[in-house]
Amino acid sequence: MQDARALRITLLVVCVAILIHDAVALAINPDFGVGANAHTVKFLGVDYNGWHAVAGFALFAPGLLAWRRADLTRVYSLAVILALFVTAGWGLLDQNPLGILSFPDQRADAIFHVSAGALFAIPLLIDAIRTATTSPAAPVS
Repeated sequence: MQDARALRITLLVVCVAILIHDAVALAINPDFGVGANAHTVKFLGVDYNGWHAVAGFALFAPGLLAWRRADLTRVYSLAVILALFVTAGWGLLDQNPLGILSFPDQRADAIFHVSAGALFAIPLLIDAIRTATTSPAAPVS
């Protein structure tokens, strides 16, 4: 396996950017209400409250460690892509997932999740193609 430098740096940059976004969102709306008391504030098109920001910290903070190794970067990227795409679908189907997240604008939140997932998927795909095309062919027996 190659060192995947471009993939690793991209992962680090995207994780840091999203973590800063989540920190600002938490500062804007530190509300941790649940159920009917879950209050959100729209920040850069996305409905945010404290729970949404903390979920972002939990998902993207491990990227600050994973980027150091190519193998961990690839596995972490796949996990993040899956988590973001699943939660995009879940958010479209449920305006109040887990009873703590409130998505008055479900479509905007789904677009954000899919877009963030694409920020991980595209570099991972490029890395996979690059690795496949530069790997030496296996000897034929």
